[in-house]
Amino acid sequence: MDFEAAAKGFSALRFFLPERAYYLAAAMQYAFYYEGKSLSDPITYREISIANNLDPEKVLERFEDETSTKDAYADFEKVQRLGVQSYPTLILQKGNEFIQIGGGAMTAEKIETHLESVLS
Repeated sequence: MDFEAAAKGFSALRFFLPERAYYLAAAMQYAFYYEGKSLSDPITYREISIANNLDPEKVLERFEDETSTKDAYADFEKVQRLGVQSYPTLILQKGNEFIQIGGGAMTAEKIETHLESVLS
């Protein structure tokens, strides 16, 4: 996978719907893991845009723009500062603290157990 293209695609999508970033990321995961689509292919972002009532031309324009590349590298730096080692990773923000709850191939039960221990 071309992580830069995927990060640029996510940046372009969330620019237009930042409050739905989680759902857009889930749509990307679904496209990649379930539908076998490439996250390097602009057509994938066109389809995700349409499914989320976004203007696909504006999303693709943003995808190709240098701003999305800069956003992608800013995201890479952020996950590095957070200590992310694998994808996907679930992180809980508790005040100013970021706590890794799960990642990789963890089961829902393990994530729930870890989340409960962190919250208690």
